[in-house]
Amino acid sequence: MKPIPLRYLLLLLLATSLSGCTWLNSPSKPLTPPGKAQVDVWKIDELEPDHLALARELVEKRLYDVALVQLGPAMEKKIPRAFDLAGVCARETGDYAGAKDLFSKALALDPNNASVHNNLGLLYAMDQHPQKARKSFEKAVALDPGHPAYLNNLGFLLLSQKSYSQAETWLEKSLSLNPADLTLVNNLALCLGCLGRHDHALDLLLAHHPEEDALFNMACIYSRCNEPQKAARLIKSLKDRSAFDIQTKNQGLQEGAGMPGDVANSIYEDKFRPAMKKD
Repeated sequence: MKPIPLRYLLLLLLATSLSGCTWLNSPSKPLTPPGKAQVDVWKIDELEPDHLALARELVEKRLYDVALVQLGPAMEKKIPRAFDLAGVCARETGDYAGAKDLFSKALALDPNNASVHNNLGLLYAMDQHPQKARKSFEKAVALDPGHPAYLNNLGFLLLSQKSYSQAETWLEKSLSLNPADLTLVNNLALCLGCLGRHDHALDLLLAHHPEEDALFNMACIYSRCNEPQKAARLIKSLKDRSAFDIQTKNQGLQEGAGMPGDVANSIYEDKFRPAMKKD
């Protein structure tokens, strides 16, 4: 065997050296075996929770204190919706001053936020400032005229101020946008009753409620509209039905008696109609 000439040996070493340099400069990521796709793995420990979504769920469950904890990081980031929800938490726990401050901060960040104006209107209504409430509801409706809750709240406030014709306009629009919402049905029926259109009110209730619930609601409306005899007749007819008897006893109504307006209003609001739509 002849020895390899020195020039060939040097070329062989040079080729090996170059090959080694190419390998050293290649990415350190391991090669994917043939036929097997590369799968990226998310680092879930680096993902941040959606504090606003969690807070909204907690508010809906009336866990206001826990919701405020979730809202802390979002408020630090100056997110208007966070201050809006925090204001709702404060309002619903009776802290009206704190709620007003939080809604003001939300509006400072986003003056045209319809939700904040609506929630501020609810705060003013609860705190017995109807004129301020009306301005806030009107602003919310102007910013978002397709939101049935905002229309309902403005309509019901006008209804409470005995501006029945104006109230009817807003309540009808609200119901047309969300025909399945029984709160909107009941509010419009009450408005029609206050306008003296009792037949229309009863037809509306019967179209959306079981017959006994519709008749009971109508009895409450009669009482609200100073028609105690009509209310008494409806209640008497309902008490003759065994299915309704337990319900009326639970309401604390006396046999054969009509319902005074304040009693009817209390029962109607507590059992059948949360009048205003809250966030």
